[in-house]
Amino acid sequence: MKKVVIATAAVLALSLSSAFAVTAQTGVFVTGGAGIGQMDSPTSGFSAYPTYSYKNFGFAWNSGIGYQQALNQNFSVGLELGYGQLAKGSFSFNDGDGTSVDVDIKNTAWQLLANATYLWNNGFNVFVNAGGARVKQDVTATVDGISGPSDKTQTRFVAGLGLGYQFTQSFGTNISLLHVFGKDYSNLADISGVSNVAVATSNTFTLNLVYTFPTM
Repeated sequence: MKKVVIATAAVLALSLSSAFAVTAQTGVFVTGGAGIGQMDSPTSGFSAYPTYSYKNFGFAWNSGIGYQQALNQNFSVGLELGYGQLAKGSFSFNDGDGTSVDVDIKNTAWQLLANATYLWNNGFNVFVNAGGARVKQDVTATVDGISGPSDKTQTRFVAGLGLGYQFTQSFGTNISLLHVFGKDYSNLADISGVSNVAVATSNTFTLNLVYTFPTM
């Protein structure tokens, strides 16, 4: 009897293992997610001003479509075209003579990324990506209640990494970090006319869902 129970348990374990095993997929995929973005916003250099404040974290989101090619059961490569909000930031100060300045910054971008993913049979995976992003930096400066918008668009190099899990062959989730190699302007002295400053360095952390369309 004991041998029968052991054999049955072994068969069940193998069946469950086979049922949950996943392999790298070839096909078109769509993805989307949300999280938080951090961008360089002046955090120092305000010593000449009686009051100042800053915020360099804000809501971020992304969406994308791409194609991946399985090279074997564990490894795949692909390309993804995406769009999203990378980060938001703001800072404000008062010069002591009654003049107040408030600046809000928001970065959005189109991205073209190449990626490589390694998938374990238990469903977990790791990936890296890199490519280019057409980043638009929207800046709204308000001086004594009068606002003036401006923007700047640049192409910047981006790179990222992440950790994911495949629930099925087609459906999965991941957490990712995407870094934009922009300008470091953590000090107020780095800014000479906000509208003329290069787009800011940013880091975007998101929780994403991914669906790969089954190949026929």
